[in-house]
Amino acid sequence: MGLGHILAFATGSSKVPAVGFQPNPKIVFVHDETKHYPVAHTCSNELLILVKANNMADDEEFEYCFVVALMNGGVFSIISYFIFIHLAPKIPIAQ
Repeated sequence: MGLGHILAFATGSSKVPAVGFQPNPKIVFVHDETKHYPVAHTCSNELLILVKANNMADDEEFEYCFVVALMNGGVFSIISYFIFIHLAPKIPIAQ
């Protein structure tokens, strides 16, 4: 997962346009113990990162939630498989 994937998830574009973004992209940290996955608002170029005590302590859980969000975003219908095959071997599956 690269910065281009995250940028595309948050804004709908994997590269910075020649004239820049309007509005500028921003990251919002939301402290909510009931939600798990990041949320993107592509119209306002916002990426909401949900911060929980347990996912900030566990990098693998945070990365798993981020990958799941990326794979379920409409922009990623073509590259979801690519991300999955490169990151899935690194992410343990809970049983």
